[in-house]
Amino acid sequence: MNPGQKKSEKYQSIFRIIILFLIILAINFIGNFIYKRFDLTKEKRYSLASPSISLLKKLNQRVLIKVYLDGDLPSGFLRLKNSTKDILQEFKAYSNNKIEFEFIDPFKNAKSDAEKKQFMNSSSIKDYCPPTSN
Repeated sequence: MNPGQKKSEKYQSIFRIIILFLIILAINFIGNFIYKRFDLTKEKRYSLASPSISLLKKLNQRVLIKVYLDGDLPSGFLRLKNSTKDILQEFKAYSNNKIEFEFIDPFKNAKSDAEKKQFMNSSSIKDYCPPTSN
């Protein structure tokens, strides 16, 4: 191989890398304007029904959802918290950020176990046990 061919191959390699970079950049740029979410779960866990999507898109004011699932939680409630957060993020995405949510520790200000127990007895979550995974 002569020096001219080596130089030519070097320029071709550099040209291919630049083209590849530009293609990736173009795909990324176009992806910023095209919004599509994919639910690859078998049970379509993260898919919303058309009426739900329609309702979320029609929201004309901000909606704040307070979720009392924060703090030191058993594993079943942690899974519930994660699932709840995932669906709320879907709501937020389809509502054009008009859905806001915050997770609150219901026991944050409880000073004793008695206060925690009192809160549990006075709330509707006292009889709820999150599902366990199979």
